Amino acid sequence: MRSAERLSRLALGLLTVACAAIVLSPAPPWARAPFALLLVLWLPGRSLIGLALPATAWDAEARVIAVALSLSLTVVTGLALNVVGSLDAPGWVLSLAGIAILGLAATPSAASRDGHGGRGGAAGRSWRIGDLAILAIGLAMGGGALVYAREGANAHDQYRYTEMWLLPVGRAPGSSATLGLRNAERIRTSYDIEVLDGGKLVDRWPRIALDAGETRTMPVNATRGPVHRRLEARLFKDGERDRVYRQVWIDVPPEANPTTVRD
Repeated sequence: MRSAERLSRLALGLLTVACAAIVLSPAPPWARAPFALLLVLWLPGRSLIGLALPATAWDAEARVIAVALSLSLTVVTGLALNVVGSLDAPGWVLSLAGIAILGLAATPSAASRDGHGGRGGAAGRSWRIGDLAILAIGLAMGGGALVYAREGANAHDQYRYTEMWLLPVGRAPGSSATLGLRNAERIRTSYDIEVLDGGKLVDRWPRIALDAGETRTMPVNATRGPVHRRLEARLFKDGERDRVYRQVWIDVPPEANPTTVRD
């Protein structure tokens, strides 16, 4: 019985690892979906409910509870991943698989649960190679989930941005405009700015360094001419000249035509 129980736990552990690997693989979505469902609906609850129920007590009610527990763990895991900014497929897979593996590793054997297994029952549980392997895999997955979550949180730039605006002085473009820049990147950042008038480069501010939260404004000539044209400002960040980070513009209308007097 002990051997069969160990094999069952080992099989569940291998199934969990296989599901995680397949879900994270480049396989088509239809091929990954069944294994993702196992991670969401069955494996975490199945491993944790085994802490309370022996394998022989697995009736229909226990299976329903395992599914409900898996769904509950998925919700709680999602909330935790959202806090650290890692609410994506790798974060889900590593977290759910890690929970399942750790649950299997912590499940006592039938003899230990009955209180007469070896040296003192549960308190004297002997760890075998299979148990240690499952525990090591679970700890590795749990550690990987934490590392991945930390990397995701550090790279999460949803609230890191740069504000840029170009506003005419007065109600309409006519003689001058104000170009503004605000650094909300949370760190000191370097910028390059180009101003184009009708598609031609007319001004440039290289290597503008702003501290986090700092704002800078600059005057820009927006004098009306004989034709309608666009006044445009382009922003480059951290010396990346191949990518326009921000772009703003205003349309400058032509100057009013003088009244023509006919004889």
